[in-house]
Amino acid sequence: AFARGLDLLAALNRHGAATALTLARETGIARPTVYRLLETLRREGYVARSPSDERWVLRLKVRRLSDGFEDEEWIGAIAAPALY
Repeated sequence: AFARGLDLLAALNRHGAATALTLARETGIARPTVYRLLETLRREGYVARSPSDERWVLRLKVRRLSDGFEDEEWIGAIAAPALY
């Protein structure tokens, strides 16, 4: 379930806003499961349902998922074999 929830967040990030049907089609996750996962993500503050339509949107809390990530780490991963 965790991996599927991350798949939903990634798909929603690509779209900006999307319906559950769109997310189900893109991720291959069954629509009832998409609804359950979205409801869990909504309760935790990561997504919200748009008040004007059926689309889901990301909330600011998703930014916490990248706290502590440093993009410069790729340099060491690439350079380490060459340095040895």
